[in-house]
Amino acid sequence: MAGIHQHHYKRKAMVEYGRMKKEFDFNDLLVFMNEYKTKEGKPHRNVPSTYAQLNNLLRAHPQFRNIGGNKWCFKETSENENE
Repeated sequence: MAGIHQHHYKRKAMVEYGRMKKEFDFNDLLVFMNEYKTKEGKPHRNVPSTYAQLNNLLRAHPQFRNIGGNKWCFKETSENENE
């Protein structure tokens, strides 16, 4: 995948985890991403990530904030807020 669709499934899995946990440890998210399964129960081939890659994706995503150390929080935004 290239262009605007790059890392689409990684970002989707990050948001899914953020909605479940709200506040979480970075290493817990990394384990979740690397063990992510499809609906059929097979490992998802586009979601596993490395430490550096996931760190960059979190920092670039507007809904995730670093709250100190390895702790991150997810801020749910309304659809109207993006307009």
